[in-house]
Amino acid sequence: MINFSFAQMIKWEMQLLHFPPKGDDEMKRLIEESPLLILPTLAKKVGLNEAIILQQIHYWNQISKNVREGHIWVYKTVEEWHIEFPFWSKSTIERTLKRLEDQQLIVVGVYNRMKYDRTKWYRVNYEIIEQLFETPVCQVV
Repeated sequence: MINFSFAQMIKWEMQLLHFPPKGDDEMKRLIEESPLLILPTLAKKVGLNEAIILQQIHYWNQISKNVREGHIWVYKTVEEWHIEFPFWSKSTIERTLKRLEDQQLIVVGVYNRMKYDRTKWYRVNYEIIEQLFETPVCQVV
């Protein structure tokens, strides 16, 4: 039996972002757009909207170069999140981010240079995520 932790599943899912391989025109026929990942097990634990935003914060944290207090952060306004999630209203995005923060699944900070800039910075709280999945997330027999 092989056990996969949540962190291993996330890493594996991130590798899938490079699918389909270059030259594969099948997906391009459907729509030329970057996909959003949804981890069903995570969605069952935290909710669908929360899982989608959490995965997207994880994605952006993987490519961000913004390091503060020893952690990598991504900063976005609600308007910028709305561009990524045009199928939700801004208030839905705000509520979902607030629920993620209240559940301590994300950490929110403000590291802007200008005091008047209230753009929020986000990072995934991997310690809390791992606690959600104290038992292995996926077992391959």
